[in-house]
Amino acid sequence: MGEIIAVKTAGHYKLSTAGELLHAPNRVTAKGVVLDAKAPAAKTAVDGWQWFDSREAAVKALGYVEPVTDDMICLRTGCPDRITR
Repeated sequence: MGEIIAVKTAGHYKLSTAGELLHAPNRVTAKGVVLDAKAPAAKTAVDGWQWFDSREAAVKALGYVEPVTDDMICLRTGCPDRITR
């Protein structure tokens, strides 16, 4: 039986102008902005970057919609984990 691996998704998130969800788990350094996950100000939004405790929280708060890709689409019956058309 395989082991369960916990993936930590906390970090700074930003919705880019192209609609991509950007993630920086430890540190953001850009245009004179430095945000560190350990700093008290990590929860403050700066230059569009905001701290979230999980990816799910960032997706919800930022209104991000996951793109549907071809590998997610199933054209046959019996695909419970995939999107069908």
